[in-house]
Amino acid sequence: MKGRFEDLAVNAVDAWPGVTGISGSVEGTEAGGTLTLDARDATFTLARLFRAPLAFDRLAGRASWRHVGAGALEVAIGEMRFSNADAEGRVSGTWRSLPRSPERSPGFVDLKGGLSRASAARVADYLPNNVAATRE
Repeated sequence: MKGRFEDLAVNAVDAWPGVTGISGSVEGTEAGGTLTLDARDATFTLARLFRAPLAFDRLAGRASWRHVGAGALEVAIGEMRFSNADAEGRVSGTWRSLPRSPERSPGFVDLKGGLSRASAARVADYLPNNVAATRE
């Protein structure tokens, strides 16, 4: 498959996230592929993880996916840059599913990143729901 998309919007459904304002391209096969994003005024919604949609003035980067080992899926983010009124930064890393885990698992994630600008007063708005007590 190969395609481009502009100002894409997808509603969040169950465990799947929702997005708005996403532009970029995708190319892949059953073995793996790449996703390139170049979005302005985008949002990311995942209610089970964040209490409100995350808004981005700019979101740009490249990610790839591939099947590894015994049915595992690996997603690698080369470098994703983001900015909004509260922060500007970058993130890179890898997520891998763990299909052979003896317990249900969300997978393994290894992320690194940095902020070149951030509003300390707004940090709580970006914390995952499972650390909600730290917001108060």
